[in-house]
Amino acid sequence: MVRREGARTGLIVDVVDGDGRWRYLEDLPPPVLLTEADVAAAGPLLRDALWTAVQLQQPPEAVRAAVGLARGNRIVLDGAPSEDDRDELLAAAFAVRAVVPLDETPVADTTGAGDALTAALVAALARGSRRSAPSGSRSRRPAPPSATPEGVPP
Repeated sequence: MVRREGARTGLIVDVVDGDGRWRYLEDLPPPVLLTEADVAAAGPLLRDALWTAVQLQQPPEAVRAAVGLARGNRIVLDGAPSEDDRDELLAAAFAVRAVVPLDETPVADTTGAGDALTAALVAALARGSRRSAPSGSRSRRPAPPSATPEGVPP
């Protein structure tokens, strides 16, 4: 968390109408977004983490800095990478959580669902990687999760 004295607070509002149509309204002044310096200050935490979730709604410079510091960790990208950074980010990612509508099924309210899904995904992947680590392993980096015949981590 970074506090910037005198900065306006960011505001995000989810609006769902009576027909289940959803709108995301936001006012995020530049001072409430992460900077490269903010990410650099968290460098020791990012380098030592086993898993790192990177929110792609942050400015591209902060995203690239976070991914760079987390190299060697399992990186989960939360969002769709921009065209400019797509190849670099996807090459570093272990998993990507991006919203892609599969059909026209109406959704009443997804407030918090993406954040909850990302947290559950990282927790499940991390749990699976601990199960598959070699016995007595002292490595801080997790072994790749084993997969069931259906391709789903245990």
